[in-house]
Amino acid sequence: MSKQRIFIAGHRGMVGSAIRRQLEQRGDVELVLRTRDELNLLDSRAVHDFFASESIDQVYLAAAKVGGIVANNTYPADFIYQNMMIESNIIHAAHQNDVNKLLFLRIVLHLPETGKTADGRKRVVAGHAGADQRALRHCQNRRDQTV
Repeated sequence: MSKQRIFIAGHRGMVGSAIRRQLEQRGDVELVLRTRDELNLLDSRAVHDFFASESIDQVYLAAAKVGGIVANNTYPADFIYQNMMIESNIIHAAHQNDVNKLLFLRIVLHLPETGKTADGRKRVVAGHAGADQRALRHCQNRRDQTV
């Protein structure tokens, strides 16, 4: 039986590197890893071509643009755009290329959506959290869609 080919998007980050270590210890899978320089996850054509050429069986989606509270509040549009693109490109390419399993991972490090900023203004969903919510819905809809 051939080894499952697993792509870990974000294999150098905190979550992705932990997954990588665990899977490497198992030894019964073939890891497919690409750095940011090798595969631009913001580029839908590059992501599609990668999936089409690599015969991926499983995806662990741990890649994201991340930052602290200040970065999220300073660049919310950049965070939501880049995270939505990364997530959408991978989810869509995985579906188009018959990936058997996709695990979408996120660590919640943000304030409640309905909270207020430090200066008392009501805050909207931060870029990081907003993109994650939409990607989760994308995964659910992809799973439920029958055609």
